Amino acid sequence: MAGKLSPEREREWIAIASRVVARLLKDELGIDTRRSAERCLGINSRTLAKLNPDSPGTGLQWETLEKILYRIEAVLRFEGTHDEREIDSMMSQARYEISRSYFGEYKPKGKR
Repeated sequence: MAGKLSPEREREWIAIASRVVARLLKDELGIDTRRSAERCLGINSRTLAKLNPDSPGTGLQWETLEKILYRIEAVLRFEGTHDEREIDSMMSQARYEISRSYFGEYKPKGKR
């Protein structure tokens, strides 16, 4: 995406990313506090504060979010409580939801 996102679009994609990350942390890893997430993922508390679903911050970089998603996926694979296909599916869905909010809805133009 060329250029910088408008403040509204930035807030929107970070809010969606916040909900997606919170869902993965709580539902899949059983983590419901920011401090536990910091320890588990080795992520700075200020960065995780930007992903608070009740009050999303601003200034989160796309690369930082990818790092967080990668670490969530790594923990899921390490713990072995989920099937590999389950992990692939849930992480793909999470990335799709976030990407759609960041880049906007893509509508293909007819058949090739």
